[in-house]
Amino acid sequence: MASLLLEKAYQKDDLRLLRQIRLLLLLDGAADAGLEPVPLTVLHALAYLSNVLAPVWHLQPFDGKILKRRDSPFYPVLQEELDRLVGRGLIKVSEIRYVKDEGKWRIDATYTLHGEFSTPVINAIRDIGFEPVLKIFCAELAQAMAALPPDLIATVMGEDATYGDPTVDVSNVVNFAEGQAVNYAANSAKAFRPDIPLTPSERVHLYVQHLQDRAQRHAG
Repeated sequence: MASLLLEKAYQKDDLRLLRQIRLLLLLDGAADAGLEPVPLTVLHALAYLSNVLAPVWHLQPFDGKILKRRDSPFYPVLQEELDRLVGRGLIKVSEIRYVKDEGKWRIDATYTLHGEFSTPVINAIRDIGFEPVLKIFCAELAQAMAALPPDLIATVMGEDATYGDPTVDVSNVVNFAEGQAVNYAANSAKAFRPDIPLTPSERVHLYVQHLQDRAQRHAG
């Protein structure tokens, strides 16, 4: 399964498979960072940041826009791929429950890698050198998020320079990578400490720390 997954992603540039690979790498990074089991809202927040901060690592986002929700980012198309990975046994789901979200009910859950089946895929991604920068990026992003207080991990997105743009109302599209869009989050991360050279990893950690500082300041 691992070789087939990666071969198809290379040959057809299949976004479905690339999204699945990114989900696996994000969950792998979350496991190393001590974030498991990962709540659905946190996983989608990680996916959003992996898109909006991709230019900091000279990567392309898989999804350049998202519908703005009141609480946190949510990608319906990414959720479909997550459900497929659960169905294939690569990801385990637990704590399934219903929650009310903006007047509607939806299923909520937490997610972890199913080591017996996901480990060969993760190893294949590493062994063949498939997008090595992406794997490092996902790991560093998870480490940065793990440093946040638990109550802020899923809610800090309101402070993001792009998702929290006050000119974009809830239920409108946040466009940061398509057409003439401007990616305020990536621009902010790139602008930190112009007096010294910073690595992409340092910029991601500084940006997430910046979100925490803003959230705590506004809460106070």
